[in-house]
Amino acid sequence: MRMLDALGYRVQSVTNGADALDAIERGAESFDLLLTDVVLPGELNGPALAERVRGVRPGLKILFASGYTGDATVVHGLLEQGAALLHKPFTAAGLAGRIREVLDGRAALTSNLEST
Repeated sequence: MRMLDALGYRVQSVTNGADALDAIERGAESFDLLLTDVVLPGELNGPALAERVRGVRPGLKILFASGYTGDATVVHGLLEQGAALLHKPFTAAGLAGRIREVLDGRAALTSNLEST
């Protein structure tokens, strides 16, 4: 969250997928991007959260973060092909660039990503 604040983004931090879904449902139009880990505590993991969010806000941009490699994440069924993924660990510059790509609609496919 500190990285995002330092980059000038307004951030709403939550502790799990259910809280994120609730926040988006309450303020759907105020969000430009959902940044979520693939693996989350609680019943909703990142991909399940994204699916539910698309029902509330179909056009919301979604960026997943994960320690898995792109191909392993897709192969194991965690992410659909084409999902935007940021590999951990990442730098502030890597985070900033990836967010900008996703917001601008220039995000590469997960299978084509290099670690940041």
